[in-house]
Amino acid sequence: MGERSKKVEELRDHHLATVKDNMKLRELLWLHHGHSEALYGDDGEMQCNHPDCVIDFKRDSVEKIVERFNKARYRRMVEFIRTEGVGNMRQKIEEGEEMSKANKAKGGK
Repeated sequence: MGERSKKVEELRDHHLATVKDNMKLRELLWLHHGHSEALYGDDGEMQCNHPDCVIDFKRDSVEKIVERFNKARYRRMVEFIRTEGVGNMRQKIEEGEEMSKANKAKGGK
């Protein structure tokens, strides 16, 4: 096998491994993004049909997935402020920061 053929084969193998890794990460994100009751996975699909989400984790671009996550987070924040008020939001943020610090101190992330 020539040097060029060897390089082409290495690049192909690297590309295939990257595609496989990408699908593994998409599957993990699909399974653990927080809408387990709305997941559809028949026939190899990876979709979320929750009204705040509606993402096809197999086919949507990373940019589209991020955009939908951001929109959903914004809607949740607006709803929280509407129902709980800004003061409670500050308290929840502070509680979350404290929990994060405690987890880091225990060796978590």
